Amino acid sequence: MTADKTEIAAQWLTAFEAALSAASPEPVRNLFAADCYWRDVLALTWNLETRHGPDAVAGRIQNQNSAASLARLEIDGAAPPPAVVDRVNRECLEVYFRFDTGVGRGRGIVRLVPDDETPQNWRAWTLLTALEELTGHEEAVGDNRPVGQSYSRDFQGPNWQDKRTASQMYADRDPTVLVVGGGQAGLAI
Repeated sequence: MTADKTEIAAQWLTAFEAALSAASPEPVRNLFAADCYWRDVLALTWNLETRHGPDAVAGRIQNQNSAASLARLEIDGAAPPPAVVDRVNRECLEVYFRFDTGVGRGRGIVRLVPDDETPQNWRAWTLLTALEELTGHEEAVGDNRPVGQSYSRDFQGPNWQDKRTASQMYADRDPTVLVVGGGQAGLAI
């Protein structure tokens, strides 16, 4: 590979983000290989969905993006850098990326392959988009971790287990969500 892997990845992500704002699915379609796949995990479709082929992928992405507003695609600095890998006996450039939608933030993986006709152009062979958190309901880790007297090392009051048990009783409120069923969609929600 003669070109810089990070540059190729950044160019494809920029082109993809620009293509999403087009009125037709054609610019998106041109970024995908003939034998491409897209797997969405709640990010654009609010479902677990797989599409195959550039027409099906581009059409569905373009249709769903009007509501989802996929934006700010960038290489994920916390993940491995773009690298040439062998997947299913096919050499590709694997890129981990982050993105925002109108309702939250997500991560994805795109595997790029050189175009058969013009090898300097890269096409997506596989694309995964997955919603990780909803805006306003971020996981309480890192900088979002709770602080204050309740989380100090004061052993006088109720401990974490006591508070959790009281919370599970729902004596002071109704549950926010109740998911019935442990199938694939129920577990994903």
